[in-house]
Amino acid sequence: MTKKIFGYGSLMNLQSLKKTVPDAKSIFPALLKNYIRVFETESSTRLSKQNTSICVLNIRENQNAFVNGICFEVSENFFNDLLKREGAYELKEITITSLITEKDFSAFVFVDKFNKNQEFLFDDPAQMDYLQICIDGAKDFGEDFYQMFLETTFIDDCKLKDVCELKGML
Repeated sequence: MTKKIFGYGSLMNLQSLKKTVPDAKSIFPALLKNYIRVFETESSTRLSKQNTSICVLNIRENQNAFVNGICFEVSENFFNDLLKREGAYELKEITITSLITEKDFSAFVFVDKFNKNQEFLFDDPAQMDYLQICIDGAKDFGEDFYQMFLETTFIDDCKLKDVCELKGML
């Protein structure tokens, strides 16, 4: 039995995804409506150079907003590996829309379960590596998908696109 998962951060990066779920299949770009994506969650697995948790992505309900990401199927063989990787999160059932067929699907998404907010560490290599993994993942699905990611991702109350331009990161 497989489970459909909606990934909106590092799981969009196919190289990163395949390290944890080598048999991931039925991968397609999708949209999750009425949610916002924000860097706010304290990672349970990624550490800064000071050996503290970095800030990773989370989603929160927000009417009239949306998040792009990917949907993929994970087999029972690798489901526990995925749960371990996503230790700061719990699974929530949601409805997503395929960006290819425009059909709706039921899937699961990882949502912060501890609500331990973490500040984005602009000067930390591990933080910037995580950001780059997410950006590269968005780029894997084309320029429009990438631009949508930049426009619908937030650090504090600022769009990622604006933060990256301000800091000279794009």
